[in-house]
Amino acid sequence: MSRRQQSGFTIVEMMIATAIFSIILLIITAGVMAFSRQYMRGQTASNLQFTARQVTAQMGQDIQFGTGVEAAGPVQFKTDLTYKVDVIALAQICTYIKLAAKLKTPSMV
Repeated sequence: MSRRQQSGFTIVEMMIATAIFSIILLIITAGVMAFSRQYMRGQTASNLQFTARQVTAQMGQDIQFGTGVEAAGPVQFKTDLTYKVDVIALAQICTYIKLAAKLKTPSMV
């Protein structure tokens, strides 16, 4: 019996090629995941800063224009500030703070 010369890849060559391709794919996937994580951290920080700016601006406006402060007379002032906090904004801030703590985002102060 004579063996004919056959062209093609052997099983060992196919296994080596598959292993190399898998390693390359793993490296690419890890890079994409790291980029994604960094992007989400940036978005969370941006949303937190935006919401905090809105709340502080509203507080400043209320203090500047005297919203929520009642005067009892020319001499005696009621010092109790009744400030209405937007519940949704406060919930958003709490959510972003929790997310920032989970992602270990540095403080933005």
